[in-house]
Amino acid sequence: MLLLLIVFILQNRQSVQVSYFTLRGHLPLAVAMLLSAMGAVLLAAIAGSLRIWQLRRNIRGDAPGSGGSIRRRAR
Repeated sequence: MLLLLIVFILQNRQSVQVSYFTLRGHLPLAVAMLLSAMGAVLLAAIAGSLRIWQLRRNIRGDAPGSGGSIRRRAR
């Protein structure tokens, strides 16, 4: 895996301009792509963790307005 990453970086060394709101700079293309991929993974992990936390909270009955017990839908 490390070898593939090294090959990727070596093949994508050309500099690109990166703009983020008011920040601007130049980075190698491989670094810019890796940073954006890591940011996407981080955002997905945060969203997933928050959802898991929400589901666990609902299972325990700690949700606001739940009265401390699990509510079931009437059939």
